[in-house]
Amino acid sequence: MNNFEIIFMKSACILFSGMLLISCEKKNDPIEVIEEPVFRVSGTMNGQPLNISAGVDDYVMYTDYNFDNSTSVYEFNGSIRKFNCAHCPQSLNIRMRNYRQSGIDEGVFADSAFTENYYSISSVVAPSVNFLMQFNHQSNGVLQQGKWFFGDGSLPVMAADTQHIYVHPGEYTVGFIGYFGNGCTDTLVNTFRFGIKGSNCHANFSPTILGDSVSLLDYSSGTAPLNYFFDFGDGVTSNQWLPYHVYSHPGVYTILLRVEDAENSVSEFKRKVFVLPTTACMAGFQFPQLSGLPNTFNLSTISIEYIDANGTIFSSDFNPGSNDGFFRIDNVEDYGNNSHGDKVKKLKIQFSCRLYNSTQTENIDLDISDAIFAVAYK
Repeated sequence: MNNFEIIFMKSACILFSGMLLISCEKKNDPIEVIEEPVFRVSGTMNGQPLNISAGVDDYVMYTDYNFDNSTSVYEFNGSIRKFNCAHCPQSLNIRMRNYRQSGIDEGVFADSAFTENYYSISSVVAPSVNFLMQFNHQSNGVLQQGKWFFGDGSLPVMAADTQHIYVHPGEYTVGFIGYFGNGCTDTLVNTFRFGIKGSNCHANFSPTILGDSVSLLDYSSGTAPLNYFFDFGDGVTSNQWLPYHVYSHPGVYTILLRVEDAENSVSEFKRKVFVLPTTACMAGFQFPQLSGLPNTFNLSTISIEYIDANGTIFSSDFNPGSNDGFFRIDNVEDYGNNSHGDKVKKLKIQFSCRLYNSTQTENIDLDISDAIFAVAYK
């Protein structure tokens, strides 16, 4: 047994060799010291527990990167698998494509490739990672100016109507402030999801006021059947599909629609209505139009591969359609270098996805609630 094997067998704490990482952290305890694996995967596969830890049962964390000459895009790779085994059963591989094209000798700015956010999961149909949303106000009163907040950390925009490009899928809270001619100011806020699990469920409706009564048109979508809940803003609620409501006093009211579909996805949308006579102003906006922008080179996408106990490869790259799942990086840390001198990022991640075999005749569902992974970059 050589020195490498002795270190591996006895401690499995910190070891860089080739492009692999074996690591664990010490957890202080009043009675004993426990060595806890750094790199791990915890969740379910087809509803059954799936737990893999580097340093346990000969599992190790491998890292590397490669340059795709056909697209000029760098890929950053991590693989948690048995020691000294390239394509062994019960291993998990994750490949992260860079956010832009690069020259082969160009530096790779991995800090921009790995951020705490949602990412699109790759599939046969190249998924969008950038999303264009068209926002149109629908206010009552003499609107002098509007101000939009997009919920992604970008600067607000002063406009009545506007467009905005989101550079990651996710859930975003959008606010519109209306400034009116009589000095009145009003605000409406809604939250939208796109490109992540559950984002096919949309609550959407249009109200029509006639005197003191309101009627509704429903534009909601999702996996049928849909369950509806309306809150009319005056203490009255309804679970009917298209309820008819009469207000007892003039004023501005916020109507909330909450929709739950057959996949237990929930979406909410708010619109305002006014009952005359009232001097109040009313800010509002329609449900935004959403367009996924083309992503020819699969930039900023995540490929997930699992090799089952029989050696069958299941991959998101084999998914025949859009992947109704999600991949999120919750934390990013530098983690030194591997023995090739490649820099290493330690990532806290969670994801849910459906993977297919190469003939698309079988699939598995991975739901990973907690994982610490590593990738190497230039």
